[in-house]
Amino acid sequence: MYPIDTALEKKLTESLHLYYDSLRSADLKSLRSVMEDESYFSLLEMMSFKHVFHDASFKVSLEAMQSDALALKKVEDAVSSDLKKRVQGVKIKVRSLESKGSDRAALHYSENDNIKKMYFSYSEENWKIDSRAGRKKL
Repeated sequence: MYPIDTALEKKLTESLHLYYDSLRSADLKSLRSVMEDESYFSLLEMMSFKHVFHDASFKVSLEAMQSDALALKKVEDAVSSDLKKRVQGVKIKVRSLESKGSDRAALHYSENDNIKKMYFSYSEENWKIDSRAGRKKL
């Protein structure tokens, strides 16, 4: 395993806190800045899926959001509106950082005393949240 220095640990911890702060404040621009695009779109899909049942045209937007700016805006507006309605009091405590190679890492933390793990990958000179980084490379 590759050694993890304190600068990397600090960077990933800051990204984790920015992730939760962005969710709390419904700031999707900041949220997207700390996530790989594929992970960001997966999160939007998960958070907006209920709208498909209430609005048939929303499914079209959801399917087109990666290639259509207007569709992406519609999905982001729906998710942002939902996030603003949520009351969130999340306590985050970082427990440890685990190297997954030279370009991947896992940050172990607790969210309101529930143990969790956030994966990161290194690309384009930056570390970003990447839900696929925890999987073995083929």
